[in-house]
Amino acid sequence: MDLGKPCTVNAVQVNFAEQNCQNLPLVDDYTQYQLLASLDGQSWNTVIDKSSNTTAVPHDYVAFDQPLTARYFKVVNVHVAKDGKFALRDLRIFGNGGGTPPPQVSGFTVARLEDARNVTFTWNPVPGAEGYVIHYGVAPDALHLNLQYQGGGMSKLTVSCLNRDVKYFYQIDAYNDSGVTAGAVTTTAQ
Repeated sequence: MDLGKPCTVNAVQVNFAEQNCQNLPLVDDYTQYQLLASLDGQSWNTVIDKSSNTTAVPHDYVAFDQPLTARYFKVVNVHVAKDGKFALRDLRIFGNGGGTPPPQVSGFTVARLEDARNVTFTWNPVPGAEGYVIHYGVAPDALHLNLQYQGGGMSKLTVSCLNRDVKYFYQIDAYNDSGVTAGAVTTTAQ
């Protein structure tokens, strides 16, 4: 995996796929692997060594005691659970790109349509944003539902996800690899 530039990394999550796994006894239900990191793609350091692991780790999350700086990552297979094939579902890197978070979103409007289950969100695209998260809920301090929208240049989203007779509150945040900038909370009539 190439992050595109050196980044500060606080944690990783390796999610293994269950490709061709057999229904074997639990004693063989473990994955062994190593995660290597590099700044230049040539010189590699082992940052996680699970080559002696004997427990199931299908979604292994590892937080580093000290953040590391890396651009490249690779996973090296040692043993696959249940006699399956080595396959990754996801490799998630948690950290910071070292730049500036995007500015706050402006021009955020919410319009519930004739069928009140449908809503259209519009906003002004934010320079430097990689995407947006629209939070919504039944109270300004209870925005527990969200929609993630990838694409910093986008400015409109219509969805069918609301209850007809409920008043909702909304907030849109802009994000990039260096952080999230929260928006202001707004509402519409039911």
